[in-house]
Amino acid sequence: MIAGTEACNSSGNDDSCLRDEANDVCIVLFDRWCERREITPLIYLLHAWPFLPSASHPVRAVSRALNELSKFHSEALDDQDRELIASVKALADEFYR
Repeated sequence: MIAGTEACNSSGNDDSCLRDEANDVCIVLFDRWCERREITPLIYLLHAWPFLPSASHPVRAVSRALNELSKFHSEALDDQDRELIASVKALADEFYR
């Protein structure tokens, strides 16, 4: 389980909490890829993030986009990127199972 997920589960507002956690990870990814000028990962991330208030299942959408990035452009990712992407996937799996 991801750190902080237990707090989300007991808060009664799981969707908002998981959305916030995923948003925090996306901010880190965005900053990392901007610093490294990694255009391809940014394109995948920006396809599903930032989250729009009206978006349904935004965590799932960003998880799918990052999964496709990992599948088709793994050479653009380092180990920390992969860990961060895995944490977004775990958040999506936790909420949408």
